[in-house]
Amino acid sequence: MTIREKMKNGMLYIDTGEGLEEERKRCKELLYDYNHTYPSEEIKMKDLLRKLLGDMGENIWIEPPLHMAYGTNVHIGDHFYANFNLVIVDDIDVYIGE
Repeated sequence: MTIREKMKNGMLYIDTGEGLEEERKRCKELLYDYNHTYPSEEIKMKDLLRKLLGDMGENIWIEPPLHMAYGTNVHIGDHFYANFNLVIVDDIDVYIGE
């Protein structure tokens, strides 16, 4: 069984191998950029969220700082607001509806 299958099935796993380290590093670098944007850089923030998240609806606003492990496992629907210090543990898919 692969590490990703273990993660999705809630089994004990070690999150090394299968490209997981690279995915986490990519997420951390995008989050660094996101968390260091100026409040006036709304377009840049939206672009970074599009690169970061698995799916993103319309009218999304997340106040920095934001923290997660992979980003691509997070799927957010329309009309979502989160205040600062949002932490999403996204070792598996996380779905946030409208």
